[in-house]
Amino acid sequence: MKKIKKFGFTLVEVMIALALVGVISALTIPNIGTSINEKMRLSQFKAAYSMLETALQNATSEKGAPYACYMQVGIEDDGKKYGVASFAGASNAGCAEFKKVFLKNLGVSHSCEANPTDEGCLPANYPEPDSNCSQFKPLKSKTKAYVLDNSMILIVSSSGMREFAIDVNGKKAPNKWGQDIFTFQVKSTEAAKIGNKTFVTATAIMPPSTGYCLPGHTNNPKKGDPKSSDQMWMEMVGAR
Repeated sequence: MKKIKKFGFTLVEVMIALALVGVISALTIPNIGTSINEKMRLSQFKAAYSMLETALQNATSEKGAPYACYMQVGIEDDGKKYGVASFAGASNAGCAEFKKVFLKNLGVSHSCEANPTDEGCLPANYPEPDSNCSQFKPLKSKTKAYVLDNSMILIVSSSGMREFAIDVNGKKAPNKWGQDIFTFQVKSTEAAKIGNKTFVTATAIMPPSTGYCLPGHTNNPKKGDPKSSDQMWMEMVGAR
């Protein structure tokens, strides 16, 4: 009668296998977590941008023309990069009027006009941006903030509604510039010349021309690093 051979693993072999699994997990799990966070950040950025652009275009449509509240579009922002016309011009004459309509279209649940931290729009430990973003420093006295109906937070800079930041997940962590806080500008994108006068005929929400607001900004961020609005924009439209 043949003996049936029994196969099994020794304790040493099991321990070696478990050790290998542990090493592989240690190498792959952080990367998986980072990739998930990157995708979530891009998704939140897209949602915030879409909301802002829709509010701007709705406000423009209600008025029947662009508000005189925009930054200029320089030659570096021409169609090769953003797909818009190149037009140099800037105005803040209609920002007060635009602000009311823009915020109405966004939907505001809580306004902080004097001190965003003390009035409850920004957490007490909310970070100041780096020195490149003087228009947002200090947050307590130089900016106004608005908690939106979807919990996102809009932070209006000292230059008014022409330039602002948005925290795409509200008061939730990480509350870091380039992680969940991104800056935008209202920019003139098209113009028409009638006689000797030039009129802005279109505006859009776009990344700021200068000022990254990020600590240790780099043009080639690694996965998980802070990213400027411009870098996020290029990811959003599929350009690398």
